[in-house]
Amino acid sequence: MSVARDLARYAIGLKFSDLPQEVVHEAKRALLDTLGCAFGGYSSKASQIMQQTVKDIGGAQESTVIGSGLKTSCLNASMVNGVMVRYLDYNDTFAVPMGGQLQGGHPSEVIPAALAVAERQRSTGAELIEAMVVGYELSGRFTECILKTSLEVRGWNGALRAVYVVPLMVGKLLGLNEEQMENAVGIAGSHDMVLGILDAPAEPYTMAKNSRFPFAAGSGIMGALLAQRGYTGPARVIEGQRGFVQTVMNGEFDLKKFVQGDGRYKILDTAYKLITADYTTHGHLTATLTLVKQHDIKPEDVVGVKLRAGNRDVEHTGDWAKRYPTNKETADHSSYWLTAIAIMYRAVGPKQFTRRTTATRM
Repeated sequence: MSVARDLARYAIGLKFSDLPQEVVHEAKRALLDTLGCAFGGYSSKASQIMQQTVKDIGGAQESTVIGSGLKTSCLNASMVNGVMVRYLDYNDTFAVPMGGQLQGGHPSEVIPAALAVAERQRSTGAELIEAMVVGYELSGRFTECILKTSLEVRGWNGALRAVYVVPLMVGKLLGLNEEQMENAVGIAGSHDMVLGILDAPAEPYTMAKNSRFPFAAGSGIMGALLAQRGYTGPARVIEGQRGFVQTVMNGEFDLKKFVQGDGRYKILDTAYKLITADYTTHGHLTATLTLVKQHDIKPEDVVGVKLRAGNRDVEHTGDWAKRYPTNKETADHSSYWLTAIAIMYRAVGPKQFTRRTTATRM
């Protein structure tokens, strides 16, 4: 039996009636937080470009673009809404220690795909929560199963987990059986990987950073829709010859843990942000904001700033490419810019990310 088949059995077997109340509560909380992030990213240029593009393309009116009322295909709605959710870098997160650093991601990135397909299928709220819990669980397991060397160090991006998680999550909403889900994972997982350049040190960020998970999730939805009609894919795409574990992970991936988990629902390990910035910056930004307010520190009082931060923060937000950001995507991952903004405005939020501030050399 393939790993994909084992995961399909898990996804099909997860029932709302078996979920602890705290898990249901956290799923509802995550959904509300994600919708808020989508509203916050609605008017962004990235969102508007995506909305206009899918409007021009057209498609079945089966799912809604959040905030606009635009009806489009579930595939298109999932991608547009996914870009909105990621724009502010405000959505929930989780982190796993690895090699002196942290690796993690944003589990709520699965929600736009779940919402779009649930609307298409006219699913109940309980069915949506079931799908979300599957998405969060498998996202968390996937990250925790990476051994020794992170995906980033290997040259990939963690958003590639979408092609192995989303087919199972939306497959549950579509009512796929084990064989169909197995094929859906094989279809999506053998076609789409996400390059690390979208979120790499020494590289400025672009709008494409916001669409890395949405595009991979779209492949997951397409894989599930194709499998529903009988399209097939390699069953052993995860563990087979030249599959994910061999080719991408060089064998360093805990397949047993991926299938079995550790008994704790991963959605309970989610953290929510108070600042619209990369999660690793929150420690020194919170300290900076506290100090400037408590001691009434003004920009003209500051001669220089020296930060001490963790390895992940230093590498991810302190490299030379982040020193003088000229767009939102780079600014929210620049400790230089974020610290200066915290001192100047005593806040780091959506209002601080403007064309004027990101064009100013701090």
